[in-house]
Amino acid sequence: MELIWEDELHKYQIRNIRSFQEADKIRLEMVSKGFSGAFILAYKGTERISIQEAVQYSANAGR
Repeated sequence: MELIWEDELHKYQIRNIRSFQEADKIRLEMVSKGFSGAFILAYKGTERISIQEAVQYSANAGR
């Protein structure tokens, strides 16, 4: 977990997760620990992509 400061807010990031299922499992775990605003962002390299693109990319990478 990494702490970053952005727009006067502190944010926690967990990186290098390879599947949406794993990311959602971690998100639910964080919510259960009191991080009610936990959400998922997807990146391909440094470019932010939609969750749908990330799921499709992950499925194609497993072939």
